[in-house]
Amino acid sequence: MILRPLLLTAAVTLMPGMHDREDDIPPPSEVEDTEIDGDDESTDKEEDSFLEPYYESKDSTGCFTGSCGEFWDIFRIIASVDVRYNSNPERHDGVRTLLGRKGNSVALNARFGLCVVEGDGVGYMTEVLFRTPTPLILDFLYHRVEKEGTEDFTLFYAGLLSQIVYDSPLELMLGAQVVFPAEDGKEVLSGAGFELLCQYSFRNRLGAAVDYRLTWIRNLPLQRGEFRLSWISAPVELYAGYNYLRNCGGDFISGPCAGIGLFF
Repeated sequence: MILRPLLLTAAVTLMPGMHDREDDIPPPSEVEDTEIDGDDESTDKEEDSFLEPYYESKDSTGCFTGSCGEFWDIFRIIASVDVRYNSNPERHDGVRTLLGRKGNSVALNARFGLCVVEGDGVGYMTEVLFRTPTPLILDFLYHRVEKEGTEDFTLFYAGLLSQIVYDSPLELMLGAQVVFPAEDGKEVLSGAGFELLCQYSFRNRLGAAVDYRLTWIRNLPLQRGEFRLSWISAPVELYAGYNYLRNCGGDFISGPCAGIGLFF
């Protein structure tokens, strides 16, 4: 009987101290609001990235699988065909590529250009086409984009094309290629795909070309397209046109382009 009043007295004495400790702990909502505000400040400082979806992808296979290698076996048969070239297509009704043994055994096209990217950026482009005595053509393209508010990046394409149309002002080329994109300060990615190049030589030294490239980087698509109108006076070509890039997220980088080319 005597212990019961003593226990009740001790319980009443300890309870005020327990309430004081609970009052010192801030409500959970205040802690969450503080953390969210800090995250927003760090996110606002980050720049946009055109290649970020490819870096974030966990798939590292790209198109470099066993089935892709079988596609290159087709070029062994194509290489047995004899092809020659006119160094001055204007003298031959715009015909650049000949089927047979009459003409130059090799030819070279080189272009250097600039592209305005959405008003506040610039792109640099260099392309080389090396034409062999077969329908096979080596293609190399370097494309760099520098734009405020986004990470600067480069794209390097290397491909093996096949000439499809001969003895005509129309040139049609189709083939496989690999691409190596990279943002400044980050690792170089890789992918593979195909390219379609169509060129036509009109009379009065005028020409037009469409260049379309579709590649897959870590199984995500990347597109590049370009349309050009040219004034040709061998061995010089002056051109103007429009260029665009589209990533797997639907983001576009595009603008007018112009430059100079040489061909032999």
